[in-house]
Amino acid sequence: MSGASQISFQNTFADGESQSVFTLQPSFGFFVVDNLSLGLTGLVTYHSGLESTTYAAMPTLTYYINMGRGFIPYVGLGLGYVGIATKDINVGGLGIGVEAGGVLMLNDHVGIDLGLQYLRQQYPVDEIKSSANTLGATLGVTAFF
Repeated sequence: MSGASQISFQNTFADGESQSVFTLQPSFGFFVVDNLSLGLTGLVTYHSGLESTTYAAMPTLTYYINMGRGFIPYVGLGLGYVGIATKDINVGGLGIGVEAGGVLMLNDHVGIDLGLQYLRQQYPVDEIKSSANTLGATLGVTAFF
């Protein structure tokens, strides 16, 4: 089994106003065969300036390239539900995520996770498809049990 968590907080001052972004991304999985993990990733992001919340739940498949000690590279794919909620709208749709990175092991079970993530989101809005693309760098903690 494996578990990871990423938390980020950003505060920006622009045009005399303070805007905050808070993100929580927990992930849990279990190894179905050597080096291949099937899991579930959740995401909640709140943006105070836009007064919006983005959320997602995605089953994921992650392949760890070297399960030895040291640095363990990985690639992952996720497909699931994404949504966005504001004061005026609440829509959901299809999300496709791809990630690549590595875990720098601190001991036999815990490591620091460094990576890049890409998320494609598609929302049906008034019968017209709307989409968004997000690219981000990640820093988190991963535990292998």
